[in-house]
Amino acid sequence: MKENKLETQLSELLTDITSTAGDAKAFILSELPDVAREILAYAIIYNSVFAVINISLCILIIWGIIKAVKLMVKKFGMDQPMVYFSFFILTLIGLLPSLVCLVNFFVNIEIIIKVSIAPKLYLIEYARDLLK
Repeated sequence: MKENKLETQLSELLTDITSTAGDAKAFILSELPDVAREILAYAIIYNSVFAVINISLCILIIWGIIKAVKLMVKKFGMDQPMVYFSFFILTLIGLLPSLVCLVNFFVNIEIIIKVSIAPKLYLIEYARDLLK
């Protein structure tokens, strides 16, 4: 009698678990298209914002270098060796951040293009990255 009771409880528990798993699977499958659209929209907006920020920083750095060099030429004249040295130093200092911003810009543009042209490929790569 005790064994029958345990068997019926175990049977009910397994039935509940399988029905709950089936309900969860149905819920996930029904929500999957919306989740995929949200992931794609988020990727486009996120990378677009950072692309604009990166190209803006690159332009700002180059503009600052040009402005500083013009100010030095105006103040000291073109014949001073300090102007050439300062131009060289400013170019070296501004070149690295400018290149980093430019590389990040192209990476963001690449992701935007991938999401726009091949969204399934992007979603597969996104899922692969989540599973790592």
